[in-house]
Amino acid sequence: MWRRVEQMVGRRFLKDMGRLGGSGIGGLLLQGRNRNQSRGCAAARGQAAQKGGSNVMGFGPGVLGSLDRIRILEKVKATYDLPVVTDVHESHQCEAVGRVADIIQIPAFLCRQTDLLVAAAKTGKIINIKKGQFCAPSVMANSAEKIRLAGNQNVMVCERGTMFGYNDLIVDPRNFEWLREANCPVVADVTHALQQPAGKKLDGGGVASGGLRELIPCIARTSVAVGVDGIFMEPLRNLEELLEELIAIARVTKGKKPLKIDLTPFKE
Repeated sequence: MWRRVEQMVGRRFLKDMGRLGGSGIGGLLLQGRNRNQSRGCAAARGQAAQKGGSNVMGFGPGVLGSLDRIRILEKVKATYDLPVVTDVHESHQCEAVGRVADIIQIPAFLCRQTDLLVAAAKTGKIINIKKGQFCAPSVMANSAEKIRLAGNQNVMVCERGTMFGYNDLIVDPRNFEWLREANCPVVADVTHALQQPAGKKLDGGGVASGGLRELIPCIARTSVAVGVDGIFMEPLRNLEELLEELIAIARVTKGKKPLKIDLTPFKE
């Protein structure tokens, strides 16, 4: 699967990250915002992603809902020579989105929806399944298997945090280890893992989601040290500086290499 991604990408970031001896980041950087509202907004993000060294450009569900928005996605892909990833929310969207997107993403809240998973799989594209905030990592083995049973071996799973109370998420590093039981690449969605859903009261009434952006470097460092295959982040002004640090961590980590621990009682 990753050879296929590498063939599509071939960008300098991939050359820098490499496979690094089978440990650390596998070379996939997905970058983008949660919404795509206009052609100008999409183009600006394409420029930023290309400059920052991303090898896959992400667009949120705002790209869906109309043929015009799918054309925006196609235009950005062609202009900036970047593979693109976007969400699908309903089964009937998969075919049209699959004609343009290189990676189809299944939202966390829909990670167990069989009809959606099968429809996405039948496009033949790489499928990125986000782990539900309410799910144990073991659930993702079943979700990934649904993709394979539909005839598509190109699947990866994504950690994006677990609910901790009503308005907070936590990232349990153990999940990166357990997610490997799905027998596919594991990606860390660093930005959304720091979301605080409906945790901010608005002056005019109602609530909005916030987040702990200042902790992006913390979660990114942790993810790479454990040995994820890819990172998903929304744009950062100091992205290049952070990537340089993550590359350095990836070069020395043994996160994917099992360490046999002797658990027998110690005797002097």
